[in-house]
Amino acid sequence: MRWKLLLAVLVIVILGMLLTTQHGLNLADFIKNKISETSSFIFGVQPKSAFPAILTVGLNNKNSFYGQSYKLSDSTFTTSSMFNSIKIDDGKISVPEKRTDMIIRGFRGNFEITSFGSLKLTGESTYIKINMIEMTREKPYKVEVEALPFDCSPSCSFQLEGLSSNIVFPSVTGEVKKLKADGSLDQLKRLENERLEIENFNGIFQLSDDSLILTGMTSQIRGEGFVFK
Repeated sequence: MRWKLLLAVLVIVILGMLLTTQHGLNLADFIKNKISETSSFIFGVQPKSAFPAILTVGLNNKNSFYGQSYKLSDSTFTTSSMFNSIKIDDGKISVPEKRTDMIIRGFRGNFEITSFGSLKLTGESTYIKINMIEMTREKPYKVEVEALPFDCSPSCSFQLEGLSSNIVFPSVTGEVKKLKADGSLDQLKRLENERLEIENFNGIFQLSDDSLILTGMTSQIRGEGFVFK
């Protein structure tokens, strides 16, 4: 047992001397890089550091969002709105002529804000509620919905949870805030018909009162003459 202890001490001494030389430092960097590469291979590339942010756009500038389209996975869409059409499993549902409440959970598919200002969801969901009628099953329902929340705002509303995407606005008017971890304001930028790019956004998109709001985490916001990161 004594010879094993002496051998361990000798190895530690040699490594200590080695790491004080340039060759030793190079070897240490090589090992560190290989460990990092192996970790990335096993666990995937880790995301960039993210920060909370809010983009607010008044309804008078809602066309800044027109033409936006996002791929969704396991998202929740809640709205109190007028509807142009509702189709479940290829069967059309009679559309009420008054404001209707709808909840769609576990939604996978496409969310689009059309050039006319309607909201289109095309995909599948395991849970749908229309007013007081609930539908749920393991096999997802096919869903095609076109809502018209802007036709009855400010009394209408919608909220989309689980929006995860890069977002680009060719031209947007409103204000964007970078927040600190505690939710207090870090930086603010007012926008006037400016291009805006939001990278790796993950959060909520909603119509609330008289504003369209994006609230969530992002790794970078780039506008004309400024960058938040």
